[in-house]
Amino acid sequence: MFNLIVSGNDEAWEAGEPYVLDASRVVKQGEYTAPEIAAELGSLDAGARQRLLQFPTLFAYEGVREDRFARLGRVTRIQALGGQVRLEYRFDENVPPIPSQIFEDLRWELEIGGWEMSRTHWAVKDADLLRILTERGIVPAEAVGEPPLEPGEEAEEVRTDPHIRPSVFRIPAQAPEADLVAVMMPFHDDFADVYVAIRNAVEAEDLRCQRALDIFDEPEIIQDVFSLLYRSRAVICDFSGRNANVFYEAGIAHTLGRDVIPLVQDMDHVPFDLRHHRHIVYAPSVDGLDRLTNDLRRRIGVIAAR
Repeated sequence: MFNLIVSGNDEAWEAGEPYVLDASRVVKQGEYTAPEIAAELGSLDAGARQRLLQFPTLFAYEGVREDRFARLGRVTRIQALGGQVRLEYRFDENVPPIPSQIFEDLRWELEIGGWEMSRTHWAVKDADLLRILTERGIVPAEAVGEPPLEPGEEAEEVRTDPHIRPSVFRIPAQAPEADLVAVMMPFHDDFADVYVAIRNAVEAEDLRCQRALDIFDEPEIIQDVFSLLYRSRAVICDFSGRNANVFYEAGIAHTLGRDVIPLVQDMDHVPFDLRHHRHIVYAPSVDGLDRLTNDLRRRIGVIAAR
């Protein structure tokens, strides 16, 4: 799949500034997205946003003219508020601007509707964009990485970092994301308000946080956990309750070299091997959670400033 984002603003993709669309035009059935895809991703909930961030994206302008060029890249952040959707993005600097004639020449391959390029919208297409572009010689294969696998073909082991060679996990194809903070904590209703306090601290520093609970990309839960840890800038771990999963996830994060911020309600819950780290000790009360947000924000700010 790939995202196609079309803008009627002639300078929309020139300055690299965040772009805002009306929510009614984002991944909707009536906006050139297939019904089954719109039903799956059009809600723009946490799981849908995470999937959309993983798709390659064509950033295009309305109209097909010689002076119009599309850019290949990815959406890096999605925010929905008050009937609008704000996106941040980055271009693949290894791929030069793509002439807009592509939308006529490859209309059927890219599933482009007859009048689609005349309307500002965000559609998701069930087509293999990178394979199509490389096979047609529009962009060189080395610029977009290895071509996708043929049916039945097995992937070779990915080695994105020569120092990380896990035998249990698959290293994600996505690179670490500078604005992503992973949150590892018990999946229990008692921690719902704690997560809100954590999220408030993260977002106050213009970052975004995510839990493995919100990801459904892999058949194995632990692979989603590893992917989140790998892609994150920093990892917040709440050791309250001596949750074995959180201890395990903290160990993975330490091995990956991520900044780990440990939280706990009672230091007696922290095993000896982790006691030498500076923990944020908090109380699960209203005042205690307010202090947690403030303390955590200061800690995140130090990491983000590096």
